[in-house]
Order: sequence, then structure tokens, then C-alpha cells
Amino acid sequence: MVRKLFATGEGMLLTLLVDGQRLLVGSTVAGQIISIDLRSEDVSALARAESSQVSALARTADGAVVIGTAEPGIVYRLESGLCARGGYVSRVHDAGMSARFGRLGSIADLPPGTRVTFSTRTGNISEAADATWSPWSPEIEAGQPVTSPPARYIQYRASLSSVNNQTPVLHSVTLAYLQGNQQ
Repeated sequence: MVRKLFATGEGMLLTLLVDGQRLLVGSTVAGQIISIDLRSEDVSALARAESSQVSALARTADGAVVIGTAEPGIVYRLESGLCARGGYVSRVHDAGMSARFGRLGSIADLPPGTRVTFSTRTGNISEAADATWSPWSPEIEAGQPVTSPPARYIQYRASLSSVNNQTPVLHSVTLAYLQGNQQ
């Protein structure tokens, strides 16, 4: 029997590594390394390499995880611990037609001193790398209105700030929008 654990609507998955009770997945989605908990099947973005392609994951003799990337070819060592700042870039969302975007909401665990902010960008073709897309907006907090211009497609970027060995956890993001009238 086969059961889907994870799928991505963009990019490719290039490499896998079992790391205890989690599966690490190297992808071509902005250099992301995805972690899948093999017990709960929870999926999270674990790390991001500077390259857009994570093409190899391996374990060294001392148990560390090393990451190989293409374009440029770099080898990284995955370190444990918290970064002061991390992030997540969403998939492109299709509003179906040109829309005005309202408030961005989220459900997150925010220990004292931690923070989650968001930037958005919009465009009228599905490929976010297209030069016609708007630039990333200034950062906003959940509950504030989106400042990106009306368009058919939108993408958000979450920035998570950690302090004192505590980190925020982003569970979900919602975005209100209103489509233009069709004649």
C-alpha cells in the first residue's frame, strides 16, 4: 500500500535522508530542506540553503547532517539550535481573477519576545519570478491590511524572530480578498 506523506505543487524533490524519527527532504523550492515527522506526519520547513537546489543530504561519521547544493555547488553542515530569524515563503495562491487583498491573519504560538511578520507580493501570471510581479511589501503583523496592489495571484513570506532560546510557531495563515466584478 502507498500513502502520500508530502507533495509540492512547485519545484522538485531531489534527495531524502532518514534522520531518527524524521525524514529530511531536499528540494528545488528556494533551497528548502523539509522535515517530515514519521510518527505524526507533520511537515515543516527545517532550513534553507543559499542555493535554490538542495541536491544531496548525508550523515557524517560523527552523526551530523551535511547538505550538498547545486548552482552554486556548496556543502553545508546542518547545526542544531535556534536562529535569531527564520522564514517561510508560501506557494503562489490563485484568487481566480483580479482581486483586492484585505487583512492577513495567522494562528501562531508567540512566546514572550518572539515575533512573526509578513510580506506579500502580487502578480497577474502564475510564475512569481516574473518581472511584472510587485516587489515584496514592507513587513506587517497579522491582522493588518495587505499593501500589495490588486492582482490575480499573491504570495506571502513569513519572518519569524526568536529570543532567549524560544521561537514562535506559525500554525496557519489566512488572507481575505475580494474579486473584482465580472461583466
